[in-house]
Amino acid sequence: MVLLLCPGQNGDGRAWFDQPGWHELARAGRLKEEGLNYRSPDELLSADSRQGYYYPESGSHERLVRELGQRHGKDFRLAMFGYSGGAHFTHRFVHSHPERVLVWCAYSAGWWDDPPAPKLKSGNEKGKSVARGPAPEVPSGRAASAIGAPAAPGTENRTPTVTYPPGLILCGAKDPRRPASADYFLACRRNGLPVCWAEIPDSGHEVTPAGRALAQRFMLGVLRLREKGLSAPVPCSGDNPPECGVLVRFVMPEDAPGQVTAWLPDEETAALWRKTTRAKEPKN
Repeated sequence: MVLLLCPGQNGDGRAWFDQPGWHELARAGRLKEEGLNYRSPDELLSADSRQGYYYPESGSHERLVRELGQRHGKDFRLAMFGYSGGAHFTHRFVHSHPERVLVWCAYSAGWWDDPPAPKLKSGNEKGKSVARGPAPEVPSGRAASAIGAPAAPGTENRTPTVTYPPGLILCGAKDPRRPASADYFLACRRNGLPVCWAEIPDSGHEVTPAGRALAQRFMLGVLRLREKGLSAPVPCSGDNPPECGVLVRFVMPEDAPGQVTAWLPDEETAALWRKTTRAKEPKN
C-alpha cells in the first residue's frame, strides 16, 4: 500500500512528508511513501481545456498507475491526500479508478467533476467521471495524483457488489473555494457515497495543522477498518446505522435545508471531527 501526497499546482509532494504526522501515518498504516510531482502549463489546467494533469484526458491517471506499478507492484493500493490542485487530481482519479483507492482526502478545489452514482461492479470495472462546469473563481493552487489496487484475485466472478472508497472533503470557512467544495460533498451524499465534510473555521486557502490532523486521523481510521476486513457501506444511506463506522448528522444552513448525514470510520475520528469543525449538530 502507498501513501501518496498530492500538493498544489506543479508542486512536489515529496517535500510534504516534512510536515507533522505523515511519516507517523505511513508507519501506522504500513504504507510506502510517495509524492506526486507532475507539471502542466496554466492554460492546460483550466476547466475549458482539460488537457493538464488535473484531468484524465491528459493521460496522467494511466501514467501514474504505470509508474507506481513499476515501483511497488501492479497490485498495490493507495491512500491519497490532495490539496488545491492536488484535490483536483485526487477526486478525478477516484472517479476513474475507485477500485485502486483505499481512502482519499481532497482539500479545497475551485471546481469539481460530478461524482459518480453507485453501481454494481464486478471488481475490474472502472467508474467514469462526468465533466462539471467551473466555479466562477479559479484557484491558484496545484494538483496531484493517486493509485491503488485492482480487485483481489478470484473475485472477478463473484456476485457483483457496489464499491467506492471513503473520502473526506475539506475546505477553509473563509476560502472562496468553499461553495464549490461544499456543493461537491452534497452531490456525493445525494449519490450515496461514503464521504464526510470538514469545514475548518477561521481559515482560508491553506492546509491548517488541525485540518491536516483530521485528514490523517480519518485515513488511519479507514485503514484500521480495512485490517479487520470491513469497508464503508455503499450506497451509504442516512436512514439506517451503518454496519461499520458511524454516521454524523449536522446542519449546513448555507448550502442545504435540514440535516445532512455523513460517514466517519469510528468514534475517535468523529470526536476529532466535532472538535475541529465545530459542526452544528441537531439536538434530537
